Amino acid sequence: MLKSFAIVSGKCQVNAATAVLQDAPVVNNSDIVSYSPGTYQYLLSDAAIQKVKTLDDRNAFAVTVDKKVIYYGLVKLNISSSSCDHSITMDIMQGRVKKNQFNLGYPGL
Repeated sequence: MLKSFAIVSGKCQVNAATAVLQDAPVVNNSDIVSYSPGTYQYLLSDAAIQKVKTLDDRNAFAVTVDKKVIYYGLVKLNISSSSCDHSITMDIMQGRVKKNQFNLGYPGL
């Protein structure tokens, strides 16, 4: 997650120049049980999925490897009526499924 950030004017996109990472990640490598590159779905540990499910719509996040940002995105609930066509969105799958999915634009598509 990001400690602070701004949105690019007129877009649903994190401005990378203003983004500041939190001191500690919400999800660590050890929390990722598996990843499906074909569907961009992560299967998370029970502890990680509980943390992720508490995130609010439009919270900004960064996916990092060795503290280097790979991409920025926004949490978008799949029940949200707004779209984020200019950003990677994290679709938090509800119910008993312990998966997250990353998409470009509207979640769940």
